Amino acid sequence: MVESLSSFRGASKNFALLSRFIGQILPSYSSIRQWVLRMGLYLLQRPCEYRHDWLYIADLTLELGAHKCLVVLGISQARWKQIVEQSAGKLCYQDLSLLALKVMKSTKGDLIYPILEAVGDQVGVPLQLVSDQGSDLYKGIRLYHQAHPSVQVTYDVTHQSARLLKGELELDPIYQRFVSRCTRTRQQLQQSRLSFLRPPAQRSKARYFNIDTLLKWAKLVLAYQKQQDFSRVNPGYCLDSSALKTLSEQLTTEVNAALKPLKQKPFPDQKAFIEALKGCLSEAVFCDVGSLICQTADLGRRYFEEKLGWVSDYQEALEPFNQMLFLVRTLQYQLKHQGFNQHSKTDFIKQTADLTLSKRLEDFLAKLIAYIDHETTALPPNQPLLASSDLIESVFGKYKLFSQRSSLKHMGHLLLTLPLLTTQLTSELVKTAMETVSFCDVQHWYRQHFGESPLAKRRAIFQTTKIDI
Repeated sequence: MVESLSSFRGASKNFALLSRFIGQILPSYSSIRQWVLRMGLYLLQRPCEYRHDWLYIADLTLELGAHKCLVVLGISQARWKQIVEQSAGKLCYQDLSLLALKVMKSTKGDLIYPILEAVGDQVGVPLQLVSDQGSDLYKGIRLYHQAHPSVQVTYDVTHQSARLLKGELELDPIYQRFVSRCTRTRQQLQQSRLSFLRPPAQRSKARYFNIDTLLKWAKLVLAYQKQQDFSRVNPGYCLDSSALKTLSEQLTTEVNAALKPLKQKPFPDQKAFIEALKGCLSEAVFCDVGSLICQTADLGRRYFEEKLGWVSDYQEALEPFNQMLFLVRTLQYQLKHQGFNQHSKTDFIKQTADLTLSKRLEDFLAKLIAYIDHETTALPPNQPLLASSDLIESVFGKYKLFSQRSSLKHMGHLLLTLPLLTTQLTSELVKTAMETVSFCDVQHWYRQHFGESPLAKRRAIFQTTKIDI
């Protein structure tokens, strides 16, 4: 269920389908839910190995309600070095350990700091602490760093590069006009025959993480426009009044007169229109102006140009943004797969040395190099460190696939699915967990951290409140 991201009810129904073949009594969704939560609590309470080479990844997650959750994941530096050397830095969930999961009502920095201290006491002070450096989290990390100056505090490369992109694009009038036009066009095309070419939706938050989707869309639209085949938009051809008016300004009077038999007559496709056009024009005239007439009569092309022709106006203007994005993605790929090491700066400069850049892009490249410099100044020799907190964001994303199915979308029992996401489950481990943790333990854990659930409060209030209908 955890690996396939199926819901509890979905897992129960899958078992019901299998029952036709295995002929056994199968678990209900509530039983599956209890097993998952018991397993999660067992993993959460299981002690982690004490080491002196932990690399921490810390982040906060929140949902509806007053509670927030601080999560600290960890990987040993020895294991990360092995992954870099043997697997090209491809981290997976099971490479990480859940070191802490703390439910909080306030995430002020002076409350986060003692939690980090407690984690260090239990599993060992880390070599590194990676985060997105959100305000409250960063204050707690800063206090922890003051107490442990040897800890390398790292700003996640994804958030740092997005911050630099935001600084370049937020006040750029060309880019902002392009984004605004994309938004309007998406609204206009949603219920039209061009809906399949509408711009991608833009995120209301962290929009500079995903500017590549808009830039890639523009490239694809321009490539489609260059092909000049608009049959999927509308295969029809027609010399209507609009087309004839356009042609009257470009063709001779004799040619325009020859086209009158085709006026307002619809044709199902290009082939039918060309056959009719050849019947009205001599071969020499058709060779001379046939292509122009076909383009003007092409209904798909005209509709495309009306709604998306504006994209070609940005073809050259968007190129610096594409180059900027290339620099960012090059940096991210390198650091996410190799981490920070003593050669990070040199390797990045080599990868970008052959690029022809404008003064603006050279300045942007200098900011990326300055970021590498800052993060590698105090780097220990022969000890690659992490550069990204993407995996903890991904863990939160998977968790929210479960939690958002709940009726009130509040933080609660389903936090116990988080430990399962970073664990390689085996039959022996599951057996031990089921023998060690009961569902009463799960309920006790919930009451200890959350008290009465929002759903229970809602039911209690609605059952005792009388209204006239």
